[in-house]
Amino acid sequence: MDMLKVLNKEMRLSGTNKKIDFYQRKDLWMISLPKHEKEYFNQIPNYEEYLYKNSIKNSSFTAFIDNKPIVCFGLVKMFPGTAEAWLIPSLELRSSISFSLPFHKATKLFFDNAFSLFQLHRIQVTIDVTNDIAEKWIRTMEFKEEGTMRKFGPSQNDYVMFSRVLGDIKNGRTI
Repeated sequence: MDMLKVLNKEMRLSGTNKKIDFYQRKDLWMISLPKHEKEYFNQIPNYEEYLYKNSIKNSSFTAFIDNKPIVCFGLVKMFPGTAEAWLIPSLELRSSISFSLPFHKATKLFFDNAFSLFQLHRIQVTIDVTNDIAEKWIRTMEFKEEGTMRKFGPSQNDYVMFSRVLGDIKNGRTI
């Protein structure tokens, strides 16, 4: 399966000013970052390089509108069979309902297929407890809350761990 083609098809992007391509470091330099993401860039040197070097091959993408990146997302390998999902939205993604809804559908498809595409049994996500938007979004991606990690993030905020594991029930079927 060519995930890049699948994502572009799912979002019905052919012939539009929107596209998804593989993530490149330079993509993050052009994104208008929300507050939570700015904190990572301020506290983690070369964050864009870390994501680029540590993401699983062909598992990280950037969505563009008019050649401007509006969101980057992907998977970083933690252990054999385990990956941490990452997503860096732009301020524009939140203000563009016409793009955020198709993107939402495409990322759900991405997570549904990531287990078989990248030989995973677990995908996890950590979210700063003050980032309500990210928490609502990851719950709609059918991740389950596992618990709070105290003073976990770069700013020493508490974070909540979420996961999807191979075998979870999704819409009445096993993934």
